[in-house]
Amino acid sequence: MRSRSFTNFLAVNDFDAKQVVGGYRSFRSLLSPKFEAFFNSISCLALGGLTGVGKTMLLHMLAQRIPSSALDLEVPHSPV
Repeated sequence: MRSRSFTNFLAVNDFDAKQVVGGYRSFRSLLSPKFEAFFNSISCLALGGLTGVGKTMLLHMLAQRIPSSALDLEVPHSPV
């Protein structure tokens, strides 16, 4: 019911919206193998740490050396 309501809301506001049959669980089961295959095909590293230790600075330095190599999830316009 929520999915249908939100799909209708998007459609009324000029978005091309489609409702996935089976809801969120179905959507997730469709996408999970694709994400898994993608992440198995690349090398990636998750960077974590306390506030103020220099994670963002490190991401920016990495992006300068190797363009499009860093993804900052805290910034709306990432990659860095």
